[in-house]
Amino acid sequence: MNIRTKKIVAREFIYLIGATIILLILFLGYLFLHNRNQTAHSELEKRIETTKDSLSQTQLLWAELYEKNIYTDSYSDFKSKYNDVENQKFLYQQLQNIDIYTNSLSDFRLKYFKSDLANEDIYALYKDENGWIPIEAFEELLTNPEVVERLYERFVETGYSGTYSDFQKLIFVTENPVSESEIKREYEKIQKLKEELNENNNSPFSKSIGRDQFLMLTIFICSILFLFRYIFYGVTWSIKQIRE
Repeated sequence: MNIRTKKIVAREFIYLIGATIILLILFLGYLFLHNRNQTAHSELEKRIETTKDSLSQTQLLWAELYEKNIYTDSYSDFKSKYNDVENQKFLYQQLQNIDIYTNSLSDFRLKYFKSDLANEDIYALYKDENGWIPIEAFEELLTNPEVVERLYERFVETGYSGTYSDFQKLIFVTENPVSESEIKREYEKIQKLKEELNENNNSPFSKSIGRDQFLMLTIFICSILFLFRYIFYGVTWSIKQIRE
């Protein structure tokens, strides 16, 4: 092998090593940014859930409707008005018509008025076993732990999979005593966090790099360092030959 050939081989080997190093740096850099993106994604989701947990679903619904000028009265009026089942159904129809809530009525009531829905179910179960009883008398019975435990057992028999503690929370829903201004402030905080989360999801680093993407990256780098360079050399040589 003459000196010229050795130099060509050495030069191409250096280009090959250079391409490998560049590819490795780009891959590791993307992996680092992707992991950082995923960490930020998880933190945003936790912050959203933590903020949501400080409010009830009913409070969040009122804040959303108030913010969109769909319901402009106070939260206490909202809660009082929609304690009535028929009003809940009417609200559900309204929200369906403007695409705010598109699931079923039972899902809607379970999400925003789950205490009402659960109490209807346990009231029906109690009447099936013990005969008709006025709702006021039934509510008085719920102060008896033995009655609540029995109703929990019946709920489990009908498919309920939550714990006894979950069942108690379901039928004895309590809300944090927060002001309307606090509800609005927490809702706005959730919306801002959701916007950040959406930006995070739209980031080019939100998805992990797959085999096809890695192959395309390799082809791109090799094309720049080898194919295009050879084309440039070929064109340069051809022009030189024509001029000679």
